[in-house]
Amino acid sequence: MKPDSFLRDSNRVPIENRIFYFLPSLVILGLWLVYMVYAEKWHLMLDHWPISLTMVFGSLVAGATSEGGGAIAFPVFTKLLHIQPEIARTFSLAIQTVGMGAASIVILKYRIRIISQAVIYSSLAGCFGFLAGTFLIAPLMPGAWYKIAFTILTASFGFVLFLEFRHSDSARFDQIRYGTRTAWLPLSIVGFAGGICTALVGNGIDFLTFSLLVTYYNISEKVATPTSVLLMALNALFGFAVHGFWLGTVSGVTFDYWLVCIPIVIFGAPLGALICDHISRRNLIYFLLSLILIELVSTLWIVRFDWVSRIFAPVLFFALVLLFFLLQKLGQRQQKAARSRD
Repeated sequence: MKPDSFLRDSNRVPIENRIFYFLPSLVILGLWLVYMVYAEKWHLMLDHWPISLTMVFGSLVAGATSEGGGAIAFPVFTKLLHIQPEIARTFSLAIQTVGMGAASIVILKYRIRIISQAVIYSSLAGCFGFLAGTFLIAPLMPGAWYKIAFTILTASFGFVLFLEFRHSDSARFDQIRYGTRTAWLPLSIVGFAGGICTALVGNGIDFLTFSLLVTYYNISEKVATPTSVLLMALNALFGFAVHGFWLGTVSGVTFDYWLVCIPIVIFGAPLGALICDHISRRNLIYFLLSLILIELVSTLWIVRFDWVSRIFAPVLFFALVLLFFLLQKLGQRQQKAARSRD
C-alpha cells in the first residue's frame, strides 16, 4: 500500500454518505442545545463572541493539520485577548477534547490509516508526562514563560516542516518500516515530553510525535497527521479529566468559553480533516509556516523577556532544532540500511 493510499480510499466514500461523517457532531450538538435551553446560557454567545470566532479558525487547523486547536487558541487568547495563560491552557484542553475527539471518531470510522504504535506508546507516556508537567513543572513557571515556551515549540516544529518540505522527494511510508522492535522507546520518550508540553500550554504531544514520525521514521505526512490528531484528542481528554475532576479548574469563565465554542469545533475539526483531503501538501505547509511565523513575530513584539528567558529561549530552540536535525539524519541512515538489507 502506498503512503497516501488512505487518502484516495477516503475520497471514495459516496457523497450521499457524507452526512454520516458529521453524525457524532450532530449528536453532540443535540446535547449542547438541550443544556443551553435548560440552563438559559444563550447570552454567553454574545458575551464571548471573540472566543467563538477564534475557534472557527482553531478548529479547522485542528482537523486539517498536526497542530491542535490550542495552537490557535493559546497565542490569540494570551496575546490579543489578554487571557491568563492558565485559563487559555485549560480551555485548550477542554475544547480539543470535543473538537479533536469528533475528528478522531471520523478517523476511526473511515479507517483512515494511522500509526498504531504511536497512538499506544505516546499516549500512555503522555499521560505520565502530563501529570509531571501539571504538578512538578507548572507551579515553578512564571506566566510569561508559558508564552515563550509555546513559541519555542511551534518555531522548532516550523523548522521540521521546512526541512521536510525541502526533502519532499524522499521516500515516505505508511507504517514504521525499521526499528519496529524498539519503536516503543523513542515514541514513549517523545510522548512523555509531549505530555509535559501539553500540561503547560495545551499542546505539544501532537506535533512532537508528528516530528518524530516524519523525520526519523519517514512516515508520510498524510498518515502522521491523523495519528497526531488522535494523539492530541486522547491527551486532551486525559488533561480535561485531570483539570475537571481532580483540580476543579474547568469552571467559571473557562467553562463559559468552552460552552460557546462547542457547536463550532464539533463541525470545524471534522471539516478541517475534509479540507486536508482536498488541498495540496505544499499549500498546507505554506499555511502552517505562515501561522508559525506570525506566532514567532508576535511573541518577539509583545512578550517581555527577562534576562533568564533571553538565555533560555534561544538555547532551548537550538537544542530542539539540533535534535530534529539529528533525527532526520538518523532516519535517512536507517532507511538506507533497510534498503541494503532488502
